[in-house]
Amino acid sequence: MALEGLHFESRPVRKATLPFFYTAPLALVVMGALMATWGVQALSTPWSSHTLALTHVFTLGFLTMSCLGLVYLLLAILGSKPTVPMWVSHTVYWLLLVGSGGLVWGTAQSNPGSVSVAISFVGSMAILFLWYASRALRRATVQGMTRRGLTLALWGFFGLAFLGVWIAHGHAGMRFPGPRALWTQSHAMVGLLAWVGALVITFSCEVWPRIQGGRSLPPRVLDWLAGLIALGGVSLLATLFSAYFFLPYEDAVALEPWVVVFFSPMVLAVWLLHPWWALRSLRGVPENGGLLFWRTGLGLGPLVVLAGGVAWFLGEPRLVILFGWLALYGWAGLLICGALVGATRPLVVSSSEGQASSREVWLRVSFMVHLAGLMMGGVGIVSQRDDWVRAAGVLVLIHGVELALGLLKNLRAPSPARIS
Repeated sequence: MALEGLHFESRPVRKATLPFFYTAPLALVVMGALMATWGVQALSTPWSSHTLALTHVFTLGFLTMSCLGLVYLLLAILGSKPTVPMWVSHTVYWLLLVGSGGLVWGTAQSNPGSVSVAISFVGSMAILFLWYASRALRRATVQGMTRRGLTLALWGFFGLAFLGVWIAHGHAGMRFPGPRALWTQSHAMVGLLAWVGALVITFSCEVWPRIQGGRSLPPRVLDWLAGLIALGGVSLLATLFSAYFFLPYEDAVALEPWVVVFFSPMVLAVWLLHPWWALRSLRGVPENGGLLFWRTGLGLGPLVVLAGGVAWFLGEPRLVILFGWLALYGWAGLLICGALVGATRPLVVSSSEGQASSREVWLRVSFMVHLAGLMMGGVGIVSQRDDWVRAAGVLVLIHGVELALGLLKNLRAPSPARIS
């Protein structure tokens, strides 16, 4: 019989999760350094090799690295016994690290050989992660919204990995699977909405209210959100495969501007409905922990939709890049930073009241640096000026260093007896 409530007292094995959390901020350092070096070339057009490389530094190095660690935390509090073996988590970590580096290098240098090798590493990582995470989820003793949300997120990761590996073959010198824009848009939206978005929704259901206060999302809300994400994902994949197998290339190209129609249910769920419900559930909760990041990230959801609509209507490359910048470093970056600084500490180590005041100062400074980098980057994209982009890169680098030092300080074990 399923046990009632999440097992917040069940600490995960520290060595299985901390490598992901300690490495993710280093991706921000690399991202900032590349922006400061490349200038506006890093954020010029969606097809620039520099832009593709920078995007993968953030999506694989920061977002995916963080999200995999967060999944392992959720599996622990769901009472999965045994959890994912440590050798599996370490293998997943190294495959992702090496594959990310190879993919970034290969796209930046337009080197098909490096991209081909990176595909094998990232693809192997995805298979190993999904296999063992799914097994652990089936063993979970707790039924409820968190488990359902995590199941949805794992399906989203499956779609993201499948599309990503297929698309990467095009960058590796092999046949690209149909119109490039059609597939890359779909890949990006599945990753943001069905993977990161579903994981964010999972934290909103029960974890954040238990850690920071507030109300849990009603089960019917999760039903609506999960249904919309599933509808968008299935319709998007059906469209891609119909275009690939049954439509001539010219007719498939005509679908590119209208692919937004097929992932619009996911947009409605993740960037409009979920922020409204999640912010209402946190109403009246004092600003603490990572809530400053979390609330701001949720509030950016409708702005991302507006930016995406303008970019789709006008078709201006700068506006497309601005939409991606707001969605990735804005919405996703703020929410995942909020999870890293607000949710990981209570789930990995016990809270320490003596450090509360110093942590609040650190969190607010970190938030302001992130926000300043976000705004400077946006100005640099619209104006296409090197100085703004380089200044934003410096702020991203500083934020990465600050986040890394903060996590090292706040996630370490309080005593030798707590080290696993």
